[in-house]
Amino acid sequence: MIYSLAGRLIEKGDNFAVIENSGIGFKVFLSKEALRRLGAEGQDVKLFSYLYVREDSFELYGFLREEEKGFFEMLISVSGVGPKTALGIMSVD
Repeated sequence: MIYSLAGRLIEKGDNFAVIENSGIGFKVFLSKEALRRLGAEGQDVKLFSYLYVREDSFELYGFLREEEKGFFEMLISVSGVGPKTALGIMSVD
């Protein structure tokens, strides 16, 4: 498992950021609040992460604090709640 990821923020999308570390750009899905607080492109950032593995894909989810990651893990442990739904719940204002 990838516990955390530190590097330079090179891009922000609607629900993801790209963090570059050692020449590799990692696409990390984040809640809207985490994206807002993440900072500007070009800054160094650190995220706690959760690697979601399925048959057809690997998805990396990022969190600014370990407590947010714990809440995410609790949400996805509920039957029928996947990682994208959990991020949606975490993005509610």
